[in-house]
Amino acid sequence: MAAHHSIWRDLYASIQAAQTSTSKLRFVTPDKESSMSTLWQEKEFKQICSRESLMEKAADIEKTIVVKEHERARYDFDTTTFCENRFWN
Repeated sequence: MAAHHSIWRDLYASIQAAQTSTSKLRFVTPDKESSMSTLWQEKEFKQICSRESLMEKAADIEKTIVVKEHERARYDFDTTTFCENRFWN
């Protein structure tokens, strides 16, 4: 895990150093990892689109992701809620 974070910090620093004043790329979590739900609350992404609208768009993609065996019972119990929780968390 430490190697992952070290590589990420180096990569992030390199990308930031290479940006110009006209660059449109923006990292929203340079100092920590966040879930989609946290990002939506902290960064006011709702100005771009509503949480519900994003979930509608993401639902079709979420349903194509393979469910791990240890998650199968939760998926079978309530597929919609399972997919929503997986996306936002």
